[in-house]
Amino acid sequence: MFNLMDKSRQYIQMCKTSKEIQIKWQQTPGDLFVNINNKVSFWTNQSSNSFKIKNGFRIENENELIKIEKFFWLPNLDQLIETAQIKEKSYRDISFDFFEWTKQEYSSDSKPADSIFESQEQLWIGYVMEKKFSKKWVNDTWEEI
Repeated sequence: MFNLMDKSRQYIQMCKTSKEIQIKWQQTPGDLFVNINNKVSFWTNQSSNSFKIKNGFRIENENELIKIEKFFWLPNLDQLIETAQIKEKSYRDISFDFFEWTKQEYSSDSKPADSIFESQEQLWIGYVMEKKFSKKWVNDTWEEI
């Protein structure tokens, strides 16, 4: 999964600026995340020097100095589909809504979402942000609609 998932500059930017999705991060083994320099890391709790991330920050005491590092979650496709779910609709209905949404006009130049976004992860984060948080991806940022 690590090699197949979108780790493009655009997806990283979409994730970093989606604060509504970032606050949902409950780190689990297998999660991908980036630091402020966009270095992609793979979360595992198997290593002896593993660390905990809380609210997107790693805080550790190193030689009596406090070290703080900011991380951003890159949700995988399963996590994005799970985030898209709502109680009033079945998983199947959300999936149908998503596929219809990909063909609808998304941008100001009348292009559909599936011609703007380059991966399934980008499509699903676009869908979640629009349907759950009323935001669209415009010029490298999420804008209220």
